Amino acid sequence: MTEVRWGILGTGQIAADFAQGLTRTHGARLAAVASRTETRAIDFAAQFDDVRPHDSYAALVERDDIDVVYIATPNHRHHEDCHLCLDAGKAILCEKPFTLNRRLAESVIEKARERNLFCMEAMWMRCMPLIQKVKRAVDEGVIGEPQLLVADFGYPVPRDEGNRFYSLDLGGGALLDRGVYVVSLAHLLLGKPRSITGQANMTSTGVDEQAAIVLGFERGAVASLSCSMTHRTRNSAILYGSEGKIEIMTPFYRPHRVALHRGAESVVPGDPIASIPSGWKSRLKTEVKFFLQNTLRYTEPYLPGGLRGRGETWTDIQSGNGYQHEAAEVTACLRRGVTESRWMPLSDTLDVMQTLDELRGAWGIQYSADA
Repeated sequence: MTEVRWGILGTGQIAADFAQGLTRTHGARLAAVASRTETRAIDFAAQFDDVRPHDSYAALVERDDIDVVYIATPNHRHHEDCHLCLDAGKAILCEKPFTLNRRLAESVIEKARERNLFCMEAMWMRCMPLIQKVKRAVDEGVIGEPQLLVADFGYPVPRDEGNRFYSLDLGGGALLDRGVYVVSLAHLLLGKPRSITGQANMTSTGVDEQAAIVLGFERGAVASLSCSMTHRTRNSAILYGSEGKIEIMTPFYRPHRVALHRGAESVVPGDPIASIPSGWKSRLKTEVKFFLQNTLRYTEPYLPGGLRGRGETWTDIQSGNGYQHEAAEVTACLRRGVTESRWMPLSDTLDVMQTLDELRGAWGIQYSADA
């Protein structure tokens, strides 16, 4: 396969962003786009060279010159559109949330495996170079045993019952659109949780507006996560380990900078106050000596190289909008003839969906697809 030819279902903002990312992806080309509204498909295609517009999804997937389809339709359509593509023999990259629940995800994955077709959830965060570097560092034990992950994802959307985020029928809510990121990050860095708890603030439309989540893992690790569609939060993540910590700077899902700290951050041996003698000269002398011997030794600042060489800052000043990494991962997989991505394996997709299902169940959120 010398060139991977892409089709896109949907013409919303995320579809446009992905299409821009494709223009920076070596060996990939956008060939067609489809919308249920003909004028939108035409307007979308006009922004790119040699892209064929279609006024139906079926028309696009039946084309012989399409190798893979990016599904950028609303949440509630993902299951149906995945099956449409797979039935036509097309590989798929489906936006997150992959489907509305694990049962629907299983049906898509089962069909992809039966037909030996590539299938991947479009969690672009996992394809970011710095996120992959963090994962490798954690696996190599750079910060010792992972113990605590703190992450949040919050961006406000208009409080409008006509907004898809507030629509139960359209699979709305903060968890599936915001929380899926922090949950997926926890699964990536800590594995599958053994305990899942959370608290959500519900809207009059029956969806979650913001939520706090706590996941417990084997060996005692804990993830403290939050998501919101009412507030803009820090959108950062910190993983604390037994021998250091890794801070993924804002925005953690597409980071430009990561700070690594080795060793304890603020370890103060003993009780220095009890040993300080009376008299200001003696006190000042003792405090300065204590500061030089202990504080500088144990405190790790956010500086490249850190004090005493125990800290590092990783940077990745990207060109493009970041979607090229996700497109490149899929393109590379197709060229190698593999049907799953090692960075977003289907088993992880199912595990994340299971976590989301358990949280929704505890909060009483039920989509029509759950019946």
